[in-house]
Amino acid sequence: MPYPQWANCHLPFGIFSVTKSPRINPPGPVSVLPRRDKTGYARIEFLPMTAAHATWWHQNVQSIINTKYRALSDSTPKNAHKKVRTDIDWDWELWHWLLSVHNFGHASAIKSPAMGLTLAAINEEGFAVPIGMMTLVPRYLCNSDKIGEKTYLWFLASAPSTTYDDWLDGKALDGVGSALIDAAIQESYKVKADGAVLLHADPDGGQYLLDTYKGLGFTSLGSSFGPITLFRWRNRSQYMLLGAKEARKIIRDNEVYRNRT
Repeated sequence: MPYPQWANCHLPFGIFSVTKSPRINPPGPVSVLPRRDKTGYARIEFLPMTAAHATWWHQNVQSIINTKYRALSDSTPKNAHKKVRTDIDWDWELWHWLLSVHNFGHASAIKSPAMGLTLAAINEEGFAVPIGMMTLVPRYLCNSDKIGEKTYLWFLASAPSTTYDDWLDGKALDGVGSALIDAAIQESYKVKADGAVLLHADPDGGQYLLDTYKGLGFTSLGSSFGPITLFRWRNRSQYMLLGAKEARKIIRDNEVYRNRT
């Protein structure tokens, strides 16, 4: 997802009526994830993102991403051997600060403020190690498959393997992306929305990023519906939607990892 256009406002579509979504109770957070080496499960927690989380990520994770990975557009010989990541040079301290800016500048934030979540794995010393970061707006009035309210996933990132090597004894976890999307769906349910999630896939992620989201059930939106809002109209082909039905499938698929210790 590209640099946040926090000026995006719900008002352009305010003249349209919105059908109230059926109430779905959040089933509870994913609390364990399987270790990639098949040795069992690791305990995880979803925490409200704090400035301290953003700073820790910037110092301990983002610095590694910026050094050991490359952007898709970077084809220089010195970096050609590096793997591609979308989030090169992202600034989670800025992303966290922009949550407050969004909530101050949007009347809609009174009922549905933008928020951040940190996904942390608990290491053997009991320290909560951030392995995923996400900002979102639980109810976002926009034009996607139709005009209505969706949960807008603003920024999302998961930690690289080095984070597991440095902080979690090299025990990488599977299912981090699905767990993050699961948490976004539950925030949708908490505000009485239907679980549908809208996001913009950063073009720097290339086809791999699009395929990753498609594997989770997202579909790419074409240009036939026009702009998402009056401010979000460019790169329409990169917007992707997880429908309410597909959201329920993610919730079901993660049931085995939920409410466990």
